[in-house]
Amino acid sequence: MTEFSHTFRDYLKTIGMSNTLCDRAESIYHFYADICNLEIKDLFVTDFINSDGVRQFQNLWFFNDYLFMEAHDFVTSDKFDSSPIHRNIKRWEITKSDYDFNVVNDKSKLKISIYFYEDLSGNLNATKENCAYLMKVFKKYVLPNCSQQI
Repeated sequence: MTEFSHTFRDYLKTIGMSNTLCDRAESIYHFYADICNLEIKDLFVTDFINSDGVRQFQNLWFFNDYLFMEAHDFVTSDKFDSSPIHRNIKRWEITKSDYDFNVVNDKSKLKISIYFYEDLSGNLNATKENCAYLMKVFKKYVLPNCSQQI
């Protein structure tokens, strides 16, 4: 089984995740690494700012060359799924505010919606510095897997 890298933990700490949530993310990482028996190359945490101005973490995504793996509401729930990604994305959509794809600030928001051929979809949301991480995921996993199916 692969190990949860320092890079993953550093990313989680950069976006303000507590040690308890980092440990939870690592536990879910090990679940997916064991079940899928594939190397997990990247992770991403969806987040949003609630009405009180507090950052909330929602879904935990893992990626490799074959699968998107999602732990829904990972802070409070144990709901896991995955979808094959290899040339399986038929459409994507980006919505942003206070973000120019280069410079982030405390008001930056980015949402990327992904539509698969099996009539499945997923939403990846980011705020503040997490927008830059989401763009890396978009360029590395979404764009290369867009395909025209005939």
